[in-house]
Amino acid sequence: MTTCAVADFGNESRLGRDREMTDRLTKLVGNFERFDFRANRAHGDDLL
Repeated sequence: MTTCAVADFGNESRLGRDREMTDRLTKLVGNFERFDFRANRAHGDDLL
């Protein structure tokens, strides 16, 4: 597993192109929809 200091959501070599990229990013965002981050705040900023 690798870590990333900066997210690059325009990286076609990792995410695909056009519809493939859209589908992959939609699925990624969908993974976070089930979490409740309201209680996790740092100095008034959202966690994500």
